[in-house]
Amino acid sequence: MTKEALQPLLIPEIDLSARNPVSNEDVTTTLSSQEASFVNGVFAKTASAPTNADPQAAASASAAVISAAPFVVPGTSLAFFPVGLVVTSFWTLMFFLAVGFGTFGRIQYRDQYRRRVRMEQARGVRTI
Repeated sequence: MTKEALQPLLIPEIDLSARNPVSNEDVTTTLSSQEASFVNGVFAKTASAPTNADPQAAASASAAVISAAPFVVPGTSLAFFPVGLVVTSFWTLMFFLAVGFGTFGRIQYRDQYRRRVRMEQARGVRTI
């Protein structure tokens, strides 16, 4: 799929509809993720998005906002250096080294024990 085909799937559009209490008309508008901000509550008056009074202006403003910012498919590049990955990889490496050296030491001790038992049996010395 191309970026143009993925963009409508990855950027949500929110449809809002309400009834105007003054004129008793249904008012609808669509908000994209770039312009969806505080449309309700204490911060509603500070919003920079167009109001519902002119739906055509809202549509053209949202199209201008979408076309101004380039669309990037998320997950295709790293935004920053993965410090956590480096630290986790270091601890994982240290763990495997510790387990590996421990296993290697146990193998050497087993071989040494078997050699000692064979030598004592060859000399005829009894062990516990």
